[in-house]
Amino acid sequence: KICHVLAAGEYGGLESVVELLTQGQADAGEEVSVILILETDSIPHAFESALQAAGRAVYSIRLGSRAYWAQQKALRALLREISPDVVHGHGYQADIHLAFASSALRIPSVSTVHGFTGGNWKLKLYEALHLRALCRMDRVVAVS
Repeated sequence: KICHVLAAGEYGGLESVVELLTQGQADAGEEVSVILILETDSIPHAFESALQAAGRAVYSIRLGSRAYWAQQKALRALLREISPDVVHGHGYQADIHLAFASSALRIPSVSTVHGFTGGNWKLKLYEALHLRALCRMDRVVAVS
C-alpha cells in the first residue's frame, strides 16, 4: 500500500509526476492512495478531480494555509486510517509534514524532490526546512 502526499498547487509538473506514478503503481497491482493538502477555497481542485476520475483513493486536508499543527494532526489521522506500507512525499510542505508524521507512526518514507527555485527570504526558509526534513526520510529521489 503506497500513499502519496502533496500540497497541490496549480496543475503542473509535480502533479503530473504524481499522476503518472500513481497510474503506473496501480497498473502494477499496488494499492495506491493520495493525500492532498489544499487551501480551504480550492473546492473542487482540478488535480483532485483528475485523480478521482482515474479511480484513485483521494483524501483531502482543507485547512487554513497557516494551520500547520492542525494539518499535521489531520495527516497523522489519515495515515493511521489508510495504514500504508510506505508514504511518498512530493514538495516542501508535504515533506516537512511527513518527516514528523512518518517517523512518529513508524511508516517508511520516500520523497521526490522536484527542485528548488530560490527567491525571496520566505522561499529560502521553506527550502532550508525542506532540506532538514529530507534528512529524516528513508529515501530521497531527485527529479532530473
